[in-house]
Amino acid sequence: MLNGGTWEGRRILSPDFVARASASHTRLGSGDTDTSGGLTEYSYQGRTISAFAALGAGGNVVIGIRELDLVIATQAGSYSSNGWRYLTGEFIRQYVLPAVR
Repeated sequence: MLNGGTWEGRRILSPDFVARASASHTRLGSGDTDTSGGLTEYSYQGRTISAFAALGAGGNVVIGIRELDLVIATQAGSYSSNGWRYLTGEFIRQYVLPAVR
């Protein structure tokens, strides 16, 4: 997904699939953890960057940030809450992005 559907120069996903799978569809959440169809934005070094996400049950999340060539994947068991809200919001803002150079 980060490379437009290619891996090591070989196409594995069509460009159309990548565009549709990482496009905005529906608004989820509220406040700092807003996502829109699996899309969200973060402040990073004085600018805004976009991310796409696959949000699974219990905090199982995969987030891709093309501009940083970064994939963040978590496996969690927080089934009694919306674990993805913390992971896509506070966790990435406070811990992951400050560590990216």
